[in-house]
Amino acid sequence: MTAEGKSQKYLKWTKAERQMIVAKYQQLWQFLEGQERLLLAQLQKLDEEIVRRLSMQISRLSEWIGELEGTCQKPASEFLQDVRSTLSRVQETGDPQRAVTLVSEVGCTAPHGWSFQR
Repeated sequence: MTAEGKSQKYLKWTKAERQMIVAKYQQLWQFLEGQERLLLAQLQKLDEEIVRRLSMQISRLSEWIGELEGTCQKPASEFLQDVRSTLSRVQETGDPQRAVTLVSEVGCTAPHGWSFQR
């Protein structure tokens, strides 16, 4: 084989190799773009779930605060019974400290000088 023939052979081989490498990189790029879309969609769903859960918790806390504020306006006997009932419900959630925190954050003072301030 002549030098010219060898040169042409190597040029064809390098061109074929180059095309194969470009094709592999394009496949890899497409795969990575697909993975990016998939992961971003999963992240979006996770964000939506977090927002949904936080909204539910905020709503629940707002209800409890409203109940506590309403309870603060009642006569002493009703007040104590309602506070006991509310604290009991909050404690059932598994976080008794939350009940104490809620009452103290509301900052209500019961009739006859009873106070739940820390």
